[in-house]
Amino acid sequence: MNKEEQIEFIKDNYPATTHHISKRRVRHNFFSSIKTELQAYLLGFYTADGSIDEKRKTLRVELQKGDSEIVYLFKDSISEDARLYQTKEKDFMGPRGKVIHAHGNIGVDITSA
Repeated sequence: MNKEEQIEFIKDNYPATTHHISKRRVRHNFFSSIKTELQAYLLGFYTADGSIDEKRKTLRVELQKGDSEIVYLFKDSISEDARLYQTKEKDFMGPRGKVIHAHGNIGVDITSA
């Protein structure tokens, strides 16, 4: 299956539902049974570079803007209603007065209340 076919398979087999607290739809069982390469890829990627805020019940993935396609894969596959955010590029003073350039990032917060 190509990427588009996998996303359609996921949408058909892993329904997105809301919780009584949040209006955002989430595929809560997205990782319960890995049946596509896309699910396996996202699970591995999340394991390496993602995080969970247990208090907010939020899965977060944040990457450089050049990797925005991966962030959108998480959003499109797990929760189309998820919140995207961006950070701006900036320079700041590092150790010994060295100027450090921070790239802009893009991220997604997938919250399941």
